[in-house]
Amino acid sequence: MILIETTSCKKHLKTEPEIRTAVRYIDLQHQPVSEYNELNLDLDRNGQSDFLFRVHHVAYNNNAESRLEFSLYSTGSGKIAIDTTDESTLLLAKGVRITPHDFSSFQWLSANKTILMQKSTIDSKSKWTGGFISRPESYLPVKVERDNKSYCGWIEMEADIKNDRMYLLRAAVALEAEKSILAGM
Repeated sequence: MILIETTSCKKHLKTEPEIRTAVRYIDLQHQPVSEYNELNLDLDRNGQSDFLFRVHHVAYNNNAESRLEFSLYSTGSGKIAIDTTDESTLLLAKGVRITPHDFSSFQWLSANKTILMQKSTIDSKSKWTGGFISRPESYLPVKVERDNKSYCGWIEMEADIKNDRMYLLRAAVALEAEKSILAGM
């Protein structure tokens, strides 16, 4: 019987620290978005609105059903990561990389209107739907295009379903074009 003993040598490779992209953080001061309070957001601070948050009260089926739709519009140079299969928006956990390129089934698109969350009421019974309701610490990846260059960013929001509101908490945008940033960081 022959016994062969092998050993391996593990080299401890020195890893380079991740180089972070310079980012401008914006404190949105818990600004409410409600049926009577829409909000324009100039993420890149160039004097033009990139995103518009608006709430619509819509009635259906001869007023038997009403909906309160919390919507986001791309205005100017803003783009949103939208799933091309069901038109939903992408929500990211803190620390997930936002790249200037498309995410799997999500594409960077200008949105005429995308519903972030909504309250449907039928016969005095209400039901809320939307990703921000069940994921309180999540980030909406966004992108601003200027001079044929893309600047990645994110917006942090919070749902307040008891008071029919959404709050804008913070946002960020990369100061360098075509660079990735981390959601919430």
